[in-house]
Amino acid sequence: LWRSISKVATQISSKEIRWISAKYFIDASYEGELVAASGISYIYGRESSEMYNESRGGVMASSASQFPVNVSATRNGRLLKYIRQGADPRTQIGQSDSNLMAYSYRVCLTRDESNLYPITPPKSYNPTDFELARRLVKAELRANRTLSEPWLNLVYSGYDQIKNQKMKYDACCGLSAVGIDAAGLAVGYATASRSQRRHIAAAHRYYVQGLLWFWLTDPSIPESIRREKAKFGLCKDEWVDNGHFPRQLYVREAIRLVGDRVFTQNDRRKGCKRDSVAVGSWGLDNHEMQRVAVPIQDGAHIELVAYNEGLTGYDQGGIFPFEIPYWVILPKKTEMINLAIPNCPSVSHVAFGAIREEPTLWQLGQASGTAAALASMEDEYFPLHDLEITRIQTSLVKQGNAVHWPSDVTSCHTTPSVLNS
Repeated sequence: LWRSISKVATQISSKEIRWISAKYFIDASYEGELVAASGISYIYGRESSEMYNESRGGVMASSASQFPVNVSATRNGRLLKYIRQGADPRTQIGQSDSNLMAYSYRVCLTRDESNLYPITPPKSYNPTDFELARRLVKAELRANRTLSEPWLNLVYSGYDQIKNQKMKYDACCGLSAVGIDAAGLAVGYATASRSQRRHIAAAHRYYVQGLLWFWLTDPSIPESIRREKAKFGLCKDEWVDNGHFPRQLYVREAIRLVGDRVFTQNDRRKGCKRDSVAVGSWGLDNHEMQRVAVPIQDGAHIELVAYNEGLTGYDQGGIFPFEIPYWVILPKKTEMINLAIPNCPSVSHVAFGAIREEPTLWQLGQASGTAAALASMEDEYFPLHDLEITRIQTSLVKQGNAVHWPSDVTSCHTTPSVLNS
């Protein structure tokens, strides 16, 4: 017995709910809204390393943005803001958990005075909320270390390919132990209600905007660095109806589909996949998963210090083209036959780090739409699972998409129409 979705309710406003009927649906949300609502199998958090025999699965020993100096995690016996209560990751290596990759707001920054909107503090800004960042700065200065940049890759300008936008920068990531990635604030988001998600998003905005303001104004930051940061502002021509701040929370990871098969770290390899519909080309790029307090021996007593866990390099596991099979966008056939899920595919947490980048998700979205269009030409509720893969591949190639990496094509022994990719 196969199940299918016949109609979906969408809330247009607080007073209006609209029902949409269709033969096929595509859940292209970052959160997997239809996946969760339809009752099909999904997961969130991290699988253990044992579950899929993944060497990088589960909790990791440390982080690529670990605190370079010991920073006390408590004040008056309580954890500082932005440090969560949790188990010591060093004792949990390889185990599963419910943590999510850090979310953020990818603000647009500029030094172009003609397009600069001044950075302002978030509503109800409290400098004591950023005591962790302050302690890190002071500890690095005492150790004569260069201060860690909270948004390191301003050298990466995501806007550079747009004509005349050379002075616009995508503020992302950074290798500071207290950077623009809001470690731990996404806890609960994957299964939260809409109102709870709005609260979580607001907490992220406060953190990101507050950290920007902290580096501009806090006395703990050397004046020379504050002057340099003051040259930046928000991009006046972006998000003009939202104070030039991004409307959308950067949800790196929420729930993930569990289909009949799950694409894992071990499936990400070079070579042809006969059922491929997309080509990825990124490392196992996972961001910070948690920030907790861990004990260290300090002379005769134990001190709790801040500790990050989860961030890898973007090139973890190597960067090379790898092919992604059609089945990653499909639920279990016994659970749902007319739903495709490109943004929350059936992949492990580790593998998702290499697939979650938008250029790859666009390809899976194109494959989802193509499959739905082809299936709609068949009998009513023809299972997406039963489509001939060469029909999907041929259509994708005609649309200009690649379904195989060129050097792998000859080993695929596939049809001429697919070889043209």
